[in-house]
Amino acid sequence: MVVAAGLGLRLRAELGERTPRKAYVTLAERPLVVWSTWALARVEGVDEVVVVVHPDDLEELERSQLGAALRASGATAFVAGGARRQDSVRNGIQACRAGAERFVLVHDAARPLLDPSDAKRALEAAREVGAALLALPVRDTVKRGDDVACVTETVPRDGLWLAQTPQIGRRDALLAALDAADAAGVEVTDEAAALERAGQRVRLVRGCADNFKVTTAPDLARARERVALGGVLLPPLPSGPIAKLSAQLRNTPPMGTRVDFGAEDSAVGELRTKLRGLPATATPLAATVGAPAPATPPPAFPRTGIGTDLHRLVAGRPLILGGVEVPSEKGLAGHSDADALTHAVIDGLLGAAGLGDIGEHFPDTDPAYAGADSMALLRAARLAVEEAGFRVGYVDAIVHAERPKLKPHKAAMRERLSDTLGVHPSCVNLKAKTGERVGPVGRGEAIAATAVVTLLPR
Repeated sequence: MVVAAGLGLRLRAELGERTPRKAYVTLAERPLVVWSTWALARVEGVDEVVVVVHPDDLEELERSQLGAALRASGATAFVAGGARRQDSVRNGIQACRAGAERFVLVHDAARPLLDPSDAKRALEAAREVGAALLALPVRDTVKRGDDVACVTETVPRDGLWLAQTPQIGRRDALLAALDAADAAGVEVTDEAAALERAGQRVRLVRGCADNFKVTTAPDLARARERVALGGVLLPPLPSGPIAKLSAQLRNTPPMGTRVDFGAEDSAVGELRTKLRGLPATATPLAATVGAPAPATPPPAFPRTGIGTDLHRLVAGRPLILGGVEVPSEKGLAGHSDADALTHAVIDGLLGAAGLGDIGEHFPDTDPAYAGADSMALLRAARLAVEEAGFRVGYVDAIVHAERPKLKPHKAAMRERLSDTLGVHPSCVNLKAKTGERVGPVGRGEAIAATAVVTLLPR
């Protein structure tokens, strides 16, 4: 869970009364809570992300651009916080799925630069001993002072650590520890303290200095300087194309699995109507969806990304490749329309722009993308790439399929892909290969696709 229910009074006092709640203060045009949600959702093993917000914000959040950005970043539920941190954490735990062996990672919204690999190491440690947290060993000499700020003691720093988040424990054990602290009238400063009181062993896992908490204006400046240095994967913008698509899909009835572009009264037709306002050719994104310019300009040279995808063939599904329905006895199994070719192209697009991968933006755990038209996902990915300062230069893709024969359909696929990418059909090349009866593709059990995408600076 991401805890974002605090007021951030100290930051507001430094930045001015018109400053929003701390979780909504922006870093590279994205609110801190979006950064923290994005990081936590990319931790291997995390299958849901509950965001705990101030009670006054809950009702409006689902309908807002911020809510769409949080959903696009991986949030699965929003719940109201309480008067104290431990009350907010309890509400968040109760919103998480139950299970004796399910672990909860509690992360501060004000720690936007969490490295998911660090959180993964902490989760592994928690599975070993029952609980864990990220922390940093104290390096400086520690002094204890009196009421008038005079030194009373030099504290040995051996064995001292500075706590970070996420702090991790078994769901039921953490809930019981918070209840026990309440019953004893104890206000704990973090979740590890509650677990310690309950007799739980808590493992310290060395974190990263970048995972600092934004509490003051200098902290915020430090975070902005860190992002400006580069090498940080940016989450979706609240007003960006992927967040907008996520919001559109949530307000659209379930699509089913067939892609029927001629039925304007179908759910797919409704989505197509909503997306018609998005440009079919590469135009400045700020002029189309009102998104701000990227925080830092991309390098002035081409970039290349590689995308792959594979889906099982099953009965009872249409076979969609490159946005074209191919006659076949079997189709591809998947959360969306399972268009493996288009998914590979999306992955290549995002990779070339340094925007992560398709699973981070369109997770198969999100019901909004159930049966989704992959052409709509491709269009949103293309606009995100344009927002990052690039345009599509060339796509070279291979579809690996034992059957059916794809040669008669390649021209239609090129047409659909090039139209959605906003390029001439000559800028999209498709090849079809068999598996030579080797492996799942060769046995006719699956279809795979690979795409190499070249992006050019805009």
